[in-house]
Amino acid sequence: MATPRVVEVYGGGGVGGAIRHLALLLERLPEEGLSVEALSMPPHALVPVAKAAGVPVSEVADIAAAARWLQEHPFDVVHSHGLRPALAALRARPARWVRTAHSLLGSDYSDPLRQAAARLSEGRLVRRVDMTIAISQAVAADRLKMGTDPNRLRVVWNGVEPAATAIARSELCRLAGFPAAARVAMVVSRLERVKGVDLAVAMLSHLGPEWHLLVRGQGREEAALRAEATRLGVAERVALLPYEQEVRREMGAADVVVVPSRQDGFSLVAVEAQAASVPVVAAAVGGLTEAVVGGLLVAPEAGALAAGVREAYARRKELGERGREAYQRHFTTQRFGQETAAVLREVAAGPGRPR
Repeated sequence: MATPRVVEVYGGGGVGGAIRHLALLLERLPEEGLSVEALSMPPHALVPVAKAAGVPVSEVADIAAAARWLQEHPFDVVHSHGLRPALAALRARPARWVRTAHSLLGSDYSDPLRQAAARLSEGRLVRRVDMTIAISQAVAADRLKMGTDPNRLRVVWNGVEPAATAIARSELCRLAGFPAAARVAMVVSRLERVKGVDLAVAMLSHLGPEWHLLVRGQGREEAALRAEATRLGVAERVALLPYEQEVRREMGAADVVVVPSRQDGFSLVAVEAQAASVPVVAAAVGGLTEAVVGGLLVAPEAGALAAGVREAYARRKELGERGREAYQRHFTTQRFGQETAAVLREVAAGPGRPR
């Protein structure tokens, strides 16, 4: 068949797993023989990512404008990411439509009313979409509960680029304002309650004074996290710094990477730490049980995280090697690109469904 033409549609922010997933797709799909364009909805985080990948990108203002654009620009496959792009595709009624589910619904909407509204929307979407790609078995199970047809559901684990060269350990401590001899646990996360960063802060009260916590991220919980660190008497051992692009080089210099989420569909951070041979301690919830192949899974509770950190540090060479092997076996960008492209080709080659 002719080269399938795919348009990637996104309307989320510029921090988190979805935009990084898209950045890899825009790089890998052309290498897999697909023709790719992008459609960006506000806040237009997709625009710089598409331009960096050399992929043509168009901007629209809202769901209605996105639906009109999709009707006026037919593609072999529309590939949507997130609820608003999916609602635009629902209006546009493309001949073939794939969507990727990046998270558990409960992680996206903590407010019961918003979650109920999202579930109603999901009920409409699952009847129309040709295929749903879930980033983990946990996310797939979540979508099955909402009525997704199991025959129109595929699981494709996220991939990450190989580990970047780590910065010097002394530089990591300098950036965080820690003593040169500090042991450093690191969290990279949005600062939202569902991500459990408060549990990582509380974890310090169960660890000796040599342990310090570096958090890279932004979000609504920042002030509360600072207050909690002060209340627990560990504020001098906690550094809360904004997320930045060099974070992977910093992770490579940490002693342990902690993923303390209360709920999570997957975790690119856990995979990136494993790629860098850094031991991971993660809460045994959702897709983390799939992402953390070479690390330790514990209860999402401060004492359990602390015990995991102590064990991971004692076994850091063994766990680092296991994590690196897990990355090479399961989470490379090549595997991710091939499996995603295969789903898009499968849908492009199908008959299409009446809209």
